[in-house]
Amino acid sequence: MKDQRPDGRDVDRIREMLERAAPQDSRALGRADAVVRRGRRARTRHGVVGAVAVAVAAAAVIVGPQFVDSSPVTNEATNPTNSATTTPSNPAAPVSRDPYANPCPNTPVVVSSMVGNVALRLESDVAMIRLCRARVEGWLSSPWDPPADALVTGLDSFAAQLAELPAADPDPCPAARPTPQPFALQIIGSAGATQTLGSALTACGVVTVNSKLVSAEALLDVFKQALTEQRGALEPQVTDTTLECRDTRPFVRLGWMSDVTTDTSFVAAIQCPRTSEGDAVPPDPASDAAIELLNQAWAANARDLRTVKPVHVDLCPTAFILPTPTFVMTSWGDVVAMRMVACGNYRLGPFQFLPSLELITAMSLPYIPQ
Repeated sequence: MKDQRPDGRDVDRIREMLERAAPQDSRALGRADAVVRRGRRARTRHGVVGAVAVAVAAAAVIVGPQFVDSSPVTNEATNPTNSATTTPSNPAAPVSRDPYANPCPNTPVVVSSMVGNVALRLESDVAMIRLCRARVEGWLSSPWDPPADALVTGLDSFAAQLAELPAADPDPCPAARPTPQPFALQIIGSAGATQTLGSALTACGVVTVNSKLVSAEALLDVFKQALTEQRGALEPQVTDTTLECRDTRPFVRLGWMSDVTTDTSFVAAIQCPRTSEGDAVPPDPASDAAIELLNQAWAANARDLRTVKPVHVDLCPTAFILPTPTFVMTSWGDVVAMRMVACGNYRLGPFQFLPSLELITAMSLPYIPQ
């Protein structure tokens, strides 16, 4: 059926009918013209809305769990610089506000290696935001392990802080490109729909959030600050305390949030010993009794080197001891390196840690009795 559109002839016929009608209404003629004008404006609005819908549909890319380490598929064919994607979900299953629910995919999320704007529309209906490992198109993966907990509180404050970030330079490091540090920030709505904001670069990356170009590093700083504040109000509930040694350095992947304080408690520890030739030796996980001693010693002996000078300690002054890679897991699930300076002298972040001989024995730390 043809679209019946009012034109000049329609107006003339309406005028004739109104002139023959009784009583005469001088305002009716003006209303006839208004009918035609409203019809034209309606068609114009519909045309604009249709054009916007087509543009949005062309820009949307669906990314789901099929993007795994072995998958060659990327979104470059559609838009190589836009990694903000949406995964549809079942609206009948609302998302839990548990920060440990809806964990990251088992394999890193694929992000593009193209340096450019990555767009995200941060809506008001957000249930949680979590950081996940990412992989650059079949090449480099995130070198860290993501936080076990997602951001579920202070989401409005998080959005407000993003809005206050200064505009980023479109090309913040034109002279040199650093090694990619890919990340994938997943924004999950209350009904389960997930947007994934991914970028190959952290230090020199730029992303678009709510139509504003911001630094990727600044974005992650705001997320880290918000997650730290949340941890100050919630109790850790991490259940997976497994630490396994790998063949590549670091032998245990460190956590993205690896900050420690004097109040930090630990739930696991492991050594990944190597021979002088670099061959692997069976790992040595710490016992529950050793972890209890570790927490006691940390609370008593951790020295913040930002405020005090280090103490010179070497329990093996006459012997060369090959440092054994040692890693500990905090109660939040973050992995921290326990770097050996000398026998009985370690560094954890900005802290110096001097374990007792009892703890050294319990954890089988390197030591030669004099």
